[in-house]
Amino acid sequence: MKTWKVKLQTIDRQSITWRIALKRFFLAIISWGTLGLGVLWKLIDKNQQTFHDNFSETGLFFDTNS
Repeated sequence: MKTWKVKLQTIDRQSITWRIALKRFFLAIISWGTLGLGVLWKLIDKNQQTFHDNFSETGLFFDTNS
């Protein structure tokens, strides 16, 4: 996602580990497996994060350093 300068990072803006990446992946499967309700969660969340973002403590952030 270099073109859009978006990075997947932990909430405190650190790089993710393989363990966190796998956790996020499996939580995303659950998110989409519930007919997308985990993704629609973003509409009611105060931080606008999806189900898998919240529970894996990750998020997509814009890279302002480039």
